[in-house]
Parts: sequence; structure tokens; C-alpha cells
Amino acid sequence: MSDNAKIPRLSTHGEKSNPRHTFSRSEIDNLLVFIENWSLGGRNDLEKEMRMLLRAYVEVLLYTGIRHGTESMGIRWNNIEWHSDKGIRYLRLWVDCKTGGQWLIVKHKVLDALQRLHQLQADIANMDF
Repeated sequence: MSDNAKIPRLSTHGEKSNPRHTFSRSEIDNLLVFIENWSLGGRNDLEKEMRMLLRAYVEVLLYTGIRHGTESMGIRWNNIEWHSDKGIRYLRLWVDCKTGGQWLIVKHKVLDALQRLHQLQADIANMDF
């Protein structure tokens, strides 16, 4: 731009944003039914595999409460373990989040998604889950 060009001043003052409401139980139930059926479709092998991966990804996010993106992309198999406290067994997950690393206790329903992911990975599918 030329030194003589007028540069408009931009204001950083705008409406305050509001966080999105959480999903209702019926929205979650509808999503899970839809994605299960949707994941079984696909026009070719790549699309079928991607749909299965996306279903597992959505379920892992839902049942763990982790954020999509950086938190979820850093998860490895060795970040998941069983933990016992006072005779009760919990599934826990180590995540690096914006406030630092921490263990999260996750819902046992995530096991279905993790087992499907385990079977999709040819290099570890023959190992015990």
C-alpha cells in the first residue's frame, strides 16, 4: 500500500460472544443413532474407512469430554489405562490440555469405540485389547 493511502481504523469492540449450549440427551441419542447407521455406508473403501473413523472420533469426544483438535490428536494407546480406587475400576485417559496434562475419568461406553479403532489398525489388531 502507498504511504498516502488511508487505512480504516478497525474496532475490537463488538458483541460479547455466548458459549454454545450443551447437547440435550435427545440430541445426543439422535446423533449416536444417526452416526452408527451413517458409518456403515460409503461409496468406496476409503469413504467407508473414514466414516468408521469419524464415528469413533465423535464417540471418543462425547464419552471423554476432551476438546477436538489439539487435545484429541495427541492421544496414543499408552494414554489409556484402567485405574482402581477404593475397589472401583475406572478407565482413565491422559490428555495434554490448555491448562496442562491431566488424567480424565471417562465413561465406560468409550470402550466400544476404542475396540473398533483397535480392530481397524492392522498392526495392532492381533494384540489383546
